[in-house]
Amino acid sequence: MNITEPTFSTLPWFLRPVFARQRKRFGTMLVPAMVWARVPRLYAALSHFYAAFERRGSPLPAALRSLVQVRVAQINHCAFCIDLNAALAAERTGSIDKAMTVDRWRESDGFDAAERLALEYAEAMTDSTQR
Repeated sequence: MNITEPTFSTLPWFLRPVFARQRKRFGTMLVPAMVWARVPRLYAALSHFYAAFERRGSPLPAALRSLVQVRVAQINHCAFCIDLNAALAAERTGSIDKAMTVDRWRESDGFDAAERLALEYAEAMTDSTQR
């Protein structure tokens, strides 16, 4: 199946600023985001959800939020999400090693008590096979 991605000029007006920021930050519009944009209202809802999670007033530090997002992406097997969030986690934590070992956080000495608790909670809430 061939999925036709929208172009910047065919995006609804309310999504254009989002994709303009993507082009500025990443040098291009991200392909998975363009596919999601085929359903503009869904994409807008997803963007608002993400913005609420990433708000400045969040009780969780930005670095911890990024580590949690990497772990959730790993559990959900979303390669795009893993890559994007691991890059952000590395930037926010100042450690590529930490971002790359999130899947082995239990065995690693590189995670503090708050990070361990947040990652354990994220796993429990994301992995539906846990009981």
